[in-house]
Amino acid sequence: MYRCKICGQENKRISSHISRAHKMNVFEYLKEYEDIDCCSLYADGWSAQQISDIIKKEKTGIYPLKKYVLDYLRENKIAIRDTSAATKEWIKKTGGVWNKGKTKEEHPSIMKYAQSRRGTNNPYYTGTDESRAKTRYWENKTEKELKEIRGRSADTLKEKYRSGALVPYIVRNPEWTKELRRKSLEGYKRWQASNDKVRFGNTSAAEREIAEILEECGVKYVRQFSPASKYRYDFYIPETNIVIEYNGTFWHCDPRKYEEDYYNVKKGKTAKEMWEHDKKRVDYLLERGYNVKVIWEEDYKRLTKKEKKGLILEAIKD
Repeated sequence: MYRCKICGQENKRISSHISRAHKMNVFEYLKEYEDIDCCSLYADGWSAQQISDIIKKEKTGIYPLKKYVLDYLRENKIAIRDTSAATKEWIKKTGGVWNKGKTKEEHPSIMKYAQSRRGTNNPYYTGTDESRAKTRYWENKTEKELKEIRGRSADTLKEKYRSGALVPYIVRNPEWTKELRRKSLEGYKRWQASNDKVRFGNTSAAEREIAEILEECGVKYVRQFSPASKYRYDFYIPETNIVIEYNGTFWHCDPRKYEEDYYNVKKGKTAKEMWEHDKKRVDYLLERGYNVKVIWEEDYKRLTKKEKKGLILEAIKD
């Protein structure tokens, strides 16, 4: 039992008692009567989850969820840290190592963990057929079943938004929307001033990674190469006259994944029509003496950073 420090009444949990009997926010109660100031703790680098754990550990009879801690911080106009910033703060307090973006090839602790999960230590291979089937749940679904599942999820979300059970983040945080627009405008101005403009749309993460690999190796390249303004290609290496194309599984309908009669709604074409179009683009280059290397997403994403670098260098060499 816990005793309320306002009226002295005892309760198993005093959260509801404080809000019902005293019309008081539990976090204000903690600040005034338990000397636990959530805003100060957050400013000191503690995460919302850690603050929740601290409150529970103090045995005050109040057990707030992380969500309620975040809501209280927002009500007090506290800027919420993103995941990266929160992780960095946690690392400062625990003396850990910042390993974001690192792989098992580059970071010792990740490598150690990867090695500990090999062979018989990997639960996928030591599990039952039933547990492995659950792991491959999405792989066993047909495109029609996946579409139905996505449709049900979308309908559920729409209903929650219509009923008011869910409120869009941009509505709850108008300041965030203003900041986003400001950053977008700055990015657009930088794009206008850039000498290496990508004229249409955004580049994928894989394309950015390929560009980084080329730069690391000191290879000069041209982005969004368009000979005679006919077609656009991802990368052109003038020194070796090689064009590199990165084909996404969905956007180019990888033949290993899609049947020829599959209709890509986003592209407005069947898989067969897209393959024919891609072939025309490649033939256009070959007829004009260019060398072409096509990299498929399905092959690329399975490689380590070191293997990706080797693949790019091999393509340039060939």
